[in-house]
Formats: sequence, structure tokens, C-alpha cells
Amino acid sequence: MTPEPQLPRLLRWCFIAVDSSGYIRWRWEARNHRSDVVLESTQDFDTYTECVDDAHRSGYVAPESRLP
Repeated sequence: MTPEPQLPRLLRWCFIAVDSSGYIRWRWEARNHRSDVVLESTQDFDTYTECVDDAHRSGYVAPESRLP
């Protein structure tokens, strides 16, 4: 079985508010050191919390979680 490809360790995660007809929705992107989008959400989310939870499932680790 072939192992899953590893994501680059240093990604910049962006959480973006999208104004859709006066209604704010959220999406996320992960960018590499060249600012290329390497991952992104497949949908928009009703709340910021739902958006962050989905990013966690894709590998996002909150900055405060990385502290020793």
C-alpha cells in the first residue's frame, strides 16, 4: 500500500469571510511559502467555528496548540 503524501510542514492557513448577498459565510485556504494554494475548503461554512473544524480535519493546527 502506498503511503499518503505528506503536506508541507509550513503552511499559512487563511480563514476568509465571504459576503454572499449580505450573508457572511466562511472558507479556508492553506498556502505554501510561495503563496500557492495547496489546500482549500470544498464548501463555504455558516460559522467560523465550522470552518476551523473542517480545516482541523485537513491538517490545520491552531498556533496556540504548537506551543510547548
